[in-house]
Amino acid sequence: MQAMFSIKDNSISNDCWFAFICDIYWDLLDYSICINYSVFSGCREIIERECPDMMFIPSIPVLFGDIYFAYKKNHS
Repeated sequence: MQAMFSIKDNSISNDCWFAFICDIYWDLLDYSICINYSVFSGCREIIERECPDMMFIPSIPVLFGDIYFAYKKNHS
């Protein structure tokens, strides 16, 4: 899992990337940086402020070489 999430799309800021991974995949990954994001500023606030409306995380295919996970912000 760590290898899959170690590749970041250059169009996504580092703050967005780590906040999203720390918020969604906290229990699957052992990123010590997540402690800083969750304690000091809150991952959800960073995601709303820094991330694009839609993004692919991880940025590599997860199945059969052409299936990705896409995430879209919900503004409702």
